[in-house]
Amino acid sequence: MRFITYLEKDNQATTCKKNGNERHYDFAGSGPCEMTVNWQAKDSKGNSIDSSMTVKSIPAV
Repeated sequence: MRFITYLEKDNQATTCKKNGNERHYDFAGSGPCEMTVNWQAKDSKGNSIDSSMTVKSIPAV
């Protein structure tokens, strides 16, 4: 499964879901691209934890 996660001007981030919950991200474009990924996890005691990660991709010069 592949879908566009982020699109702005000439920049695009796509997500490809593989092997169950594993996701691969591809960034394309002429400028920086920033996206935030949010997910829930459980600790060893079974408590829910809300997590997030912000990724900024800058094209090579």
